[in-house]
Amino acid sequence: MRRELRRKRIKEKNKKSKSVAIGLWTGLALALLVLSFILIFFKVSNLDKFVFVNKTVDGGGEVVIVDPKADRVLKYKILGDTVLESARGFGEYKLSSLWILGEKEHFDGQLVSESVRSNYLIPVYYWKNGKKTNLPLFERIKVILTNIGNISYEKTLTSRDLQNGILINFLDNDIQEDNITIEVNDLTGDQETINKVSKILGTMGSKISNYTKGYDKDLDCEISGKNINAVKTIANVFGCKISNQNMSETVDITLNLGVLFANRF
Repeated sequence: MRRELRRKRIKEKNKKSKSVAIGLWTGLALALLVLSFILIFFKVSNLDKFVFVNKTVDGGGEVVIVDPKADRVLKYKILGDTVLESARGFGEYKLSSLWILGEKEHFDGQLVSESVRSNYLIPVYYWKNGKKTNLPLFERIKVILTNIGNISYEKTLTSRDLQNGILINFLDNDIQEDNITIEVNDLTGDQETINKVSKILGTMGSKISNYTKGYDKDLDCEISGKNINAVKTIANVFGCKISNQNMSETVDITLNLGVLFANRF
């Protein structure tokens, strides 16, 4: 009889211990979950401005500017039958066809973002095609939370020559505030390419301080500099390889452009 009571007490004690342990682990899990949501919300709310091209349901596109710090989102429409000069030398295509061509050639939306960049001379390298995208995780979360589908268009882009009132929205605040200076070694042999690159850099808020010309048929795009954030941003816009060599002492960034770059630009 005494043994049975002892066993019963031990079982009840173990049961209570398990309940306490489960309660502690549950509380800890909930606390970690809440903390994770707080950290994600803080990160998403303090993202830098980013731009992406989003495929619309009619096969066209929209250039979306998301500025979390200013709590502002702008959208510009590009109709699907707008003819653009394709990046990477594919020729002229309607925007709706460029989305298809990008998938066929295994570039996905990258071909569209590069083509929009080179035609409208704006710094865009992110893209979104339904569930496919190259947007980083927190930028994706911001897009979902923003619900961009309910935001009206500022304008439909019918001309490639964008007005200053539109271009100013693509300004990179950090690059402008740091007064980034750039040395460009133009080895493309193509004046049109460097003219377009110069305009895009200007829209971002930087300026070319030093400029040299030459020719290198084997070079694509290489960038170096001490301002890591600016280097990464410009490297993304133009698809450049980042190098830690040949850093200039007189300018913030050195940008080397070759024939291979001109061919894909």
